Amino acid sequence: MVAPAVGAPFGMVYLEAMACGTPPIATTTDGPARTIKATGTHATGWLVAPDDLAHTLTAAVQGTAERRRRGTNGRQHIQATCSWTRTADRYLTVYDTAPPR
Repeated sequence: MVAPAVGAPFGMVYLEAMACGTPPIATTTDGPARTIKATGTHATGWLVAPDDLAHTLTAAVQGTAERRRRGTNGRQHIQATCSWTRTADRYLTVYDTAPPR
């Protein structure tokens, strides 16, 4: 999934791609830079300068194993941090620790 937006404030589309096991390719601006892990063993996608987009697209298309690895990492990351169960647990913690009114 490629969405080289400049100025995206959060980037829900990148999370949705990762939830589907598809590693996103985005530019190193704003929201995507906070959402996508681009390097290391737990990389979930690619972040590139707008001028390097063509090179990264070519590498991602040709790199089946790397694409699969990043897709798996992204899906695991979303399941661990953004699943309904995880989100509900965070809300319950907030409710449980909120002072009574």
